[in-house]
Formats: sequence, structure tokens, C-alpha cells
Amino acid sequence: MGFFDNIGKTLSNAGQTIAQKSKDVVDTAKLNSAISDEQKIITNAYEKIGRLYVERHADYPEPDFVEYLDEIKAAQNAIAECEQKLKDLRGVSVCPACGAEVGADSMFCPSCGNRMHTEQPKAEGSVCPNCGAPIAAGSKFCTSCGVAVDEQNVKPQDDSTQE
Repeated sequence: MGFFDNIGKTLSNAGQTIAQKSKDVVDTAKLNSAISDEQKIITNAYEKIGRLYVERHADYPEPDFVEYLDEIKAAQNAIAECEQKLKDLRGVSVCPACGAEVGADSMFCPSCGNRMHTEQPKAEGSVCPNCGAPIAAGSKFCTSCGVAVDEQNVKPQDDSTQE
């Protein structure tokens, strides 16, 4: 029976070794995860410090920070250009009053009702007395603002008002 006792002890020891190694692997993973979480907290705090510094000292930075602030400004300008190109591709503009996206041909913002500054094309004939948009001959309503127009209240087009 000594043989079987030795096999039993060997298997028991091997099982305990495997269990301990598994526990060590799990503990290592937990510790690595905790370290990673703390590093994220530190990185987030550094980012907040940087943003706060930029907000407070962008106009008068310390010499060591000028290069980085210039990089930020250049990247912000590039982003603004790309965003404008996207808006142009989608045919939208931004309402100056509320910041909502508005169709480029819209006269008014659908979100706040603000009048949009759109250039009216020069046209022969009359203009709407309400919005100044060109009125096609024979029209009963302005196609830009919807005001009823007739021959008595339509203004003749004046080149000086359209510039």
C-alpha cells in the first residue's frame, strides 16, 4: 500500500500547487487591473490640470508651454475647418442665436425662429416688402417668407438694397 500512498500524496501536492498557481494568477490579474485603474485616474487628473492651465493661461503661457499651446491652437483650427467642410457638404449652416444646424437655404432657424442671414440673389423685377427676397412675376406669395404679395405692396427691385 505504500505505493498507492505515495501516488496519493504526489497527486495531492500537485493539486495544491496548481490551486496555488491559479490563485497567484488571479491575484496578479486583480493587482494589474487595480494598477491600471489608478493610472487612468492619474492620467485623467493630468488632463484636467492641462485643460485648466490652457483655459487660464492660453494668452500668457509660460515659455515651456508655448509650443504645446500652439499645437493645440493649430489642431483646433484644423478641426474647425474640417467641421465647416462637413457642414458645406451636408448643405447646412449654424444658427448664430442657438447654434442649431439649419439648412443652408432656410430663412429662419427651425429651433429658435431666428432670422438667418442669407444672401438673396439679385433678380430682375420686384422684391418682397417683408423679407426683401425677389418675387417672380405673377406670384401671389413670397417663396422665402410666405407673405401674401400683390402688385400694390411689392417693392421694385433697387440695386442699392441688395448689396
